[in-house]
Parts: sequence; structure tokens; C-alpha cells
Amino acid sequence: TAVALAMALLVPYSRPLDPLLAAALIASLALASRVHLHLGAGFAVPTQLVLVPMLFLLPPEVVPACVGLGLAAGALAAREHPERMVTGLADAWYAVGAALVVMAADSPPAELEHWAVPLLALLAQCGIDVLSGTVREWLGRGIAPAVQVHVILTVYAIDACLTPVGFLVAMAAAGHEYAFLFILPLVALLAALAADRGARIREAVERLEQLTEEHARLD
Repeated sequence: TAVALAMALLVPYSRPLDPLLAAALIASLALASRVHLHLGAGFAVPTQLVLVPMLFLLPPEVVPACVGLGLAAGALAAREHPERMVTGLADAWYAVGAALVVMAADSPPAELEHWAVPLLALLAQCGIDVLSGTVREWLGRGIAPAVQVHVILTVYAIDACLTPVGFLVAMAAAGHEYAFLFILPLVALLAALAADRGARIREAVERLEQLTEEHARLD
């Protein structure tokens, strides 16, 4: 939180800030953060679809703070425990690396010739996230780094697939800023698929519990 506030309040903005556009992007990220794509022992969220346009439509200096607000708003909308809203701010660490890369590149426009910027931003995002995530889970919950890294790498594969889509959205929004809203139907589709997979997982768990109870009865 301190890093995000320092970047947003102390660093000069490299491009103008539109408060309404920022609010719309924060709300979109909050919606995307509620989509849980179950992957083995963990899950991924398609926030990359919103983060990449954020990096090119907003001053990168405010992006970490906007991501933190979006994650906290998503937890609030889902009526999760208040603690989850606080941890949502900590989960926004990954946006710091991406924002620093865009700042170092002098905040270029979303054009195909700048394709390396979102790629480098993704690498920086993953590097900071794997470091902060593994250290936090290791010290806080005792989860071994090897287990954490295995789950995170699967999540990063999803982020890598979504990054080009987010960049295309940012390119489309270069002339019409609110064109990024066209990404929301894709978020809704992913939400429907995630809900269906979640229901199937719950059904499988219930069936397994019933079989376990039946085996116990037979024994």
C-alpha cells in the first residue's frame, strides 16, 4: 500500500489522468477478480484482460493503486471477510513491476511496434509476484516455495495467454478510451465457464464423500 501510494502521489504522471476512466477500469478489474478459473490446487483470475489496458490508458504511476482498489472492491462486492479486502491490497504487488516497466519505457502508446513493452511488463509482473507470493505464503502459512511456485507457474501460463488479448484491447482503446469495455463479454463468458467447472468440482466432491460413506458402511 505504501509503495502504491508513493507512486501515485509523489511521482509525476507521464500521461493525463481521467478519473472517470480510472473508475471504470477499477470496476472492470473488480468484476474480473471475481472469476475463479480453477487450475489444479489453485485458481487464476482473468484480471490481465484489464491490467494491460490500464497500463496504456492510465498513468502507469497510479496503476498499482488502481489494481489494489479493484481487488478490494471485488472482495467487498462478494461480501467476503473484511480481512480479504486488506489482503487484496497486498495481492496488487504484481502490478508494481508491470507499471515500472511502462514507466521506464516512457509510457508509450498501445501500438503494435511497442509489442515488447507488455511482454517485459508481464515478465516483471511475474517476477515480483513469485517473490512476494512465495515469501508471504512461506512465512505466513508455512507453504513450501516449491509447492507455491508450481501453482503460480500454472497461473502465469493463463496470464501469458491473456496478455496479447489485453494489448489488442488497449490498441483498440487508443482512439476510443472506453472501447476497453468490449472486453467485459469475454469476462462474462469466462465467468460462466468457471461457474460450470466449479459446480462440476463440487458434484465430484459430494459424490466422492458419498462413496466414502458407503465404503465405511460396507466395512
